Amino acid sequence: MASEVSSPASSTPPPSAAADSAPREALPPQVGVHKQVKTYLQAQVEEHNQSSMGDVSRLFPPTTPTQALQQSLSMGRFSDLTIVHGETVWTAHKVIVCSQSPVLEARIKDLQEGSQLDLTEYDNSLITHVMQYLYTGSYTFPLTPPEFSLPLHISIFAISITLQISGLESLSAKNFRDCLSNHVADLDTYFNAIASVYERTTRHNPGLRNAVIEAAVCELRKILGEDAVKDRFLEVLAKQAEFLADLLRATISVREVETEVQVVCEDCGPSEQVYQRVVVCKGCGALKLLEFL
Repeated sequence: MASEVSSPASSTPPPSAAADSAPREALPPQVGVHKQVKTYLQAQVEEHNQSSMGDVSRLFPPTTPTQALQQSLSMGRFSDLTIVHGETVWTAHKVIVCSQSPVLEARIKDLQEGSQLDLTEYDNSLITHVMQYLYTGSYTFPLTPPEFSLPLHISIFAISITLQISGLESLSAKNFRDCLSNHVADLDTYFNAIASVYERTTRHNPGLRNAVIEAAVCELRKILGEDAVKDRFLEVLAKQAEFLADLLRATISVREVETEVQVVCEDCGPSEQVYQRVVVCKGCGALKLLEFL
């Protein structure tokens, strides 16, 4: 030990000693160190997650375009848009969202760089169904009696109009009609649906209105055949004047009137009581002279 301490200065120091003798940079404050460590750990976690997602996509490659889109949404692959609703976050894609909703496209264009599209003003479950539709072309719903998801379809129809997603508007109307025709048996559920449909939609988007009118026309004899049901139905008619008007239009039929036309042969010729009229042929557009008895 003593000889090592008294060794001449000209001797080559060991590597560790040389490293210790090198000038050191000033250590940052403790808070800065913690921040650097946290940033490093976050980067490592993100790198690990990206690697894991890549492994999953390689192990379970999508077999259809729809599966590929779903996988991209769930894993955040190739994402260039973040949509938030409270604590719910979707790592989405502008081309998917903007191409289906002009309203969302306009809002996304107004976002500042790095900003998120916040849809918290809408119901969380509805936005979840909207995102599901945008990436799959459909949405899931339970068939639980007595309502069989009629209120859900009405709400999805309403938000599809607000966001101008025409495909979702058509799909929700179809699902509503199918549930109403094939599952709903409780008339109170139907009457409540009438009120909700006419309160939340207009004649400019008649998908749901047409469905409840069709059901009323088909079941009208049954509805009017029971006094209790008839009274309830009349209450609905009294409160929903537009529904009453639409129902009357649907039930009024135009009866064809049969007429007898007198015809004479060429030998007999036209009678003296004949009048002529020049008309335009709808087929060729030529002017033709018609004679009437």
